[in-house]
Amino acid sequence: AAIVDKHRRSSGRKMARQTASIDNSELGDESAKKGRNPAQKAHLTKPVLVMLGIFTIAFAISTAFMHLSGQDEGFNPMANVDTSKISIIKSPADKREYRFLVLKNGMQAIVVSDPSADRSAAAVDVSVGSFSDPPEIAGLAHFLEHMLFMGSKKYPDENEYSSFLAQHGGGSNAYTASENTNYHFDIPPEHFHGALDRFAQFFISPLLRAESTEREVLAVENEHVKNLQSDGWRGMQLFKRFVNPAHPLHKFGTGNLQTLCGSPAAGNIADGCAGTRRAMMDFYREHYTAARMRLVVVHTQPLDELEALVRETFAGVPPSPSRATSQPPEWDVPVRPPSLKGPRWVEYVPITEQRSLSLSWQLPPMHMYFRNKAGQYISHLLGHEGKGSVAALLKKEGLIESLSAGATTDQRYGAEVEVSASLTAAGLEKVDEVVATLLGYVRLLRDAGPLERVWRGGGGPAARRAQEAGRRASAGARR
Repeated sequence: AAIVDKHRRSSGRKMARQTASIDNSELGDESAKKGRNPAQKAHLTKPVLVMLGIFTIAFAISTAFMHLSGQDEGFNPMANVDTSKISIIKSPADKREYRFLVLKNGMQAIVVSDPSADRSAAAVDVSVGSFSDPPEIAGLAHFLEHMLFMGSKKYPDENEYSSFLAQHGGGSNAYTASENTNYHFDIPPEHFHGALDRFAQFFISPLLRAESTEREVLAVENEHVKNLQSDGWRGMQLFKRFVNPAHPLHKFGTGNLQTLCGSPAAGNIADGCAGTRRAMMDFYREHYTAARMRLVVVHTQPLDELEALVRETFAGVPPSPSRATSQPPEWDVPVRPPSLKGPRWVEYVPITEQRSLSLSWQLPPMHMYFRNKAGQYISHLLGHEGKGSVAALLKKEGLIESLSAGATTDQRYGAEVEVSASLTAAGLEKVDEVVATLLGYVRLLRDAGPLERVWRGGGGPAARRAQEAGRRASAGARR
């Protein structure tokens, strides 16, 4: 469906940005009510390249080894795989050492030895997200993400993890996506062992205290209020409204006070959101098992020492009780409503002053074809802004200020390609013309077929021919 966002100036006071807290709780142990310093409630740091890299790797191996996981029976779906025969492909210029391993409980991991690193880091990706929320408690997966930061049996103080990182120059964050939840941290190498042990307890013995529940529901509510003033969040939720109601993409994934503590299923403030807490504990037991997790660590120690550290630290993560529970959920439901024929055009007024256009295509799942790089290929051609590109043509005609394209192909439920443009005032008036040009360019690229040199990213005569084909396509798009 083509989604077109015509933006006009919108008045109204802009709400001050609020920093979202990331906190959490404990499973079964109702001990010791611990207070927290609000100043420590959200210790968020600027992204660090090594941290970004490892949580990306954690999510990537979650997808890359998925096909292996589906072949074996038992609690450990990788039990019959000889990991010594699995090697990590890396750049010749990369001096770090890598090793893939599977723990006895079924958790898959990559350890990275980098003696020169000035930051050590770790990430765990769990193959469950907001799509798995029960329909009666929207935002449960996101709420659980918050609660895991709130102490463990080994480290019961709610602030222990965040305080340890803050005191030793570290930082952490987490996010809940549609099909996965990711947790990560980085810290100077000399304090890595202590941080990793505290981090591992998220997945071994979180306390999920009853007294933490209401506070963290309010933290989720604060995020929701912040999102109400964000054009990105508003646009995403509007998009969800037009998705097939039978598909989990239609769900409200972040949650708020009403969904988590204001319904018969969730409970209320008076009973401590009792229904949500019970559902959260069941959700944790069902989905947070070793076979559903992927771990990556980067540290200065040799590989053998790192492997021993990981095996010891994460041995307590509970295994999946059956083959069925070791597999991530899947959805065999079309994203587009079956009754919808042709594209859908949507206009909405933003909070901030802007003029933007977005075209989105919902596609079948492509994660199993990640080596083909089809998404990167098409987004490269659609988003190219150099000479001969469709962006250059639209800029020359004064219709757009910028253009970008991207493809999301790592999701199990389906893929998406999106082209976004920042329009000029003239482009807003002639938005039909801009759309026609972009769609014409798409048709011409499709008719031309794939170009190998573009796919490989090389130069030379073939690349110049591809560029020339792009120029012809841009010129022909108008016709």
